[in-house]
Amino acid sequence: MNMKFLLFAGLLMILPVSTVFAQEQVANNVFYAEGFGNGGIVSINYEGMIRVNPVFDLSIRFGVSTIPRMENIDFEYHGIGLPMEFNQIFAFKDGSASHWEIGEGLFWFFNKKDGDDIIRSIGAFTLRTGYRYQKTNGGFFFKASAMIFLYVYDSRITNSGFDHQVLYPWGGVAVGYSF
Repeated sequence: MNMKFLLFAGLLMILPVSTVFAQEQVANNVFYAEGFGNGGIVSINYEGMIRVNPVFDLSIRFGVSTIPRMENIDFEYHGIGLPMEFNQIFAFKDGSASHWEIGEGLFWFFNKKDGDDIIRSIGAFTLRTGYRYQKTNGGFFFKASAMIFLYVYDSRITNSGFDHQVLYPWGGVAVGYSF
């Protein structure tokens, strides 16, 4: 065989492999704890991301949250919640760790009133906007957000209508790790 042909064929086989290894590793997973935010008081969350382009990502978040029994606060419900959210994430510039985040979600909360055996449920839509710090290749993760809860279902409601505010302004802070 011709030596030039073998050299050319060898280069063609090596070139795609070297190109793949030369690309920057993109962290598509985030694991974090959030105080307040979509999950009520505290939540543990996983977020999977899809990179659309270098300055725009989409993500889906699933979590588990809790509102613990609080003796010193006049709040008679405690229980667990399931925060879910779809986010659009915009980098301030290509390669930047600083992002603007917009999210829409659903929060379902199952609770029990003290002294009562009935488990109740509350459903809410959530809207979020805020700052997100996340390096492209992973590591420390942080976000701070302003949000709104819009309650759409409450099993505590009687025929007389809502017995509490329907629209709640809220906020949250999260810290975690992206990989």
